[in-house]
Amino acid sequence: TRHARSGKAPRDEAGRWSRRAMTILALKTPFTICAIAVAVACTVVDASPTLASTHADSATAAKQSTPTGLQAVGDRLVKLGAPGALIMMREGATSTVYVAGRDALSSTHGFDASATWRIASVTKMVTASVIVQLVGEGKLALDDAVATYLPGVVPLAKSITIRQLLNHTSGIPDYLSDPRSAIQISASRLAADLRSQRSFKAAISAALRLPRPFMPGAQHEYSNTNYLLLERIIEKIDGGSFSDAVSRRVLQPLGLRSTGFPSKDGSFPDPKIRGYV
Repeated sequence: TRHARSGKAPRDEAGRWSRRAMTILALKTPFTICAIAVAVACTVVDASPTLASTHADSATAAKQSTPTGLQAVGDRLVKLGAPGALIMMREGATSTVYVAGRDALSSTHGFDASATWRIASVTKMVTASVIVQLVGEGKLALDDAVATYLPGVVPLAKSITIRQLLNHTSGIPDYLSDPRSAIQISASRLAADLRSQRSFKAAISAALRLPRPFMPGAQHEYSNTNYLLLERIIEKIDGGSFSDAVSRRVLQPLGLRSTGFPSKDGSFPDPKIRGYV
């Protein structure tokens, strides 16, 4: 779904979440969770409208060079071909940031721990969290049909449930697989696409040009279209924009001051980390 960004740029009501710029891996250890953001030459690109990016934001963040071998992990990623890497480790209220390499292929600048990046499909977890909140409030049920909230938007909407959208078993094709999609054409087209407002109707039309891979509930196949529909359902039930719902229900309660949505032109605050496709 939408992609969140980090920084202090104003929130965008229409809030198109730009897509991806980095690969974000989560490594869980017995004592902490380490988030690794790597600007890679080949990055996974998600695609729904979206939540922005997140940066290593912590008053106690400190660049260190050795503990737990995480600096060596970052250095190794760079040696393997990534332009740069940023790793943040949190233990309780203490955060430690490790950086390696550069913030872009053409740059001589090292990674900035306060930089902003697009979180791409990590936004889907935020979208799912809002849906589960609405379920807890009795405003929808996981086994409700999509047609209850979006009648006539996609074929078989009476047979597709909210649960199937969440777990990618709806059988609705991924609109990014459309040969006309920017990501299927070139990196330059994708870059331009990230700076433009994406039409919900156009994205659904692109998905419906593709053959249905299976009937609802029969199989599993990742599709960004599922989360576009969930985003629209959230707007219909919550009564405002998707970005407002996410800000009010997730970002503000959790104190995620450096996470938000790109502006209407798809931009977000400097310094930013460059991603590659």
